Amino acid sequence: MKNIPILIRNMKYPQMIDMNNTLHKFIKEHQGNLAFTFNFNKFKWIDPAGVVVFLETVKNLEEERIELKYIDLDYTSSVVQYGLNIGLFQGLGISEIGSNEEGPTYLAPKKVYKDEVYDYIKNHDYTMENYFDILSEKITNKVIGQSNMTNDKLTSLFSYVVRELIRNIFDHSESEYFYYGSQYLPNKKIVELVISDRGVGLRNTIPFDTEEKWFDLDTTENAIKKAFTPGITAASNHSYAPQDYWNSGFGLAMVKNLVSAADGTLCLATSDKAITYNQTEEWLDCYVKGTILRLKVDLDKLIFVDFDKQLNKVTKEAQLLNENFVPSRKSQTL
Repeated sequence: MKNIPILIRNMKYPQMIDMNNTLHKFIKEHQGNLAFTFNFNKFKWIDPAGVVVFLETVKNLEEERIELKYIDLDYTSSVVQYGLNIGLFQGLGISEIGSNEEGPTYLAPKKVYKDEVYDYIKNHDYTMENYFDILSEKITNKVIGQSNMTNDKLTSLFSYVVRELIRNIFDHSESEYFYYGSQYLPNKKIVELVISDRGVGLRNTIPFDTEEKWFDLDTTENAIKKAFTPGITAASNHSYAPQDYWNSGFGLAMVKNLVSAADGTLCLATSDKAITYNQTEEWLDCYVKGTILRLKVDLDKLIFVDFDKQLNKVTKEAQLLNENFVPSRKSQTL
């Protein structure tokens, strides 16, 4: 059995997507007959999206029955201590030290199971939509509170972005759990947010017609493009949702435009492809079960984004495909 040492320096989203792809290439090349030894003792940085990609990659490896080893942690490292605070090493099963779900500048990446959500809404007599509204409000209040930018417009804009990213997780993904987490950089007024699920992935929920399937156009890359095209909605059961919440294939396109208008970054990884929107498009290979969404935006810039202008722009794009298109009321509302 071949043992491959993996030194983790920066647990940032781009590096972790690259690592994810590399490790799965190793598995293919060696037909699974190998082990990975992870070393965190040169740690320089941790982002919440990087943590989620790493934890989901480890789960992939465990399912592939790859042997995983870990070098003893250097507890004098401040970044290792931060990893302990947010539950990274506890999630890997290599530490039993208590962690903190939230701190002055973060909401630790939290794994929430579908059964927990159903129990919660049953016990509180809520709907699923009530739950995701409450969760969106929790994330927004944490981030805006950290920023000390108590501005109604900014709060509404950020809350809209969070809500549109999070509200259809169980509806589309068939996931047993999801992650959410955030990190705020006070000196730069930049926030990073991660929302992920371990469901079936976009390729299995975005609609493709018979001709597209015939010509092998039903790819992950095309599914991602469709997901960001206003008016194209994923397969969904709306029977439980009030009409205001019906998915119209609009929210993700709106989020992309709002983030772009603020010169921010929006990333999506699903199945074998990952895209980063940052004024340009960058495509990468990956191996992700489900979907991982990562947002990074400067709140000083987001506050100046004109919501109505972006709403009008995205609506017109959708009506080029279908002149009768009308987005759901929730996706039109701050």
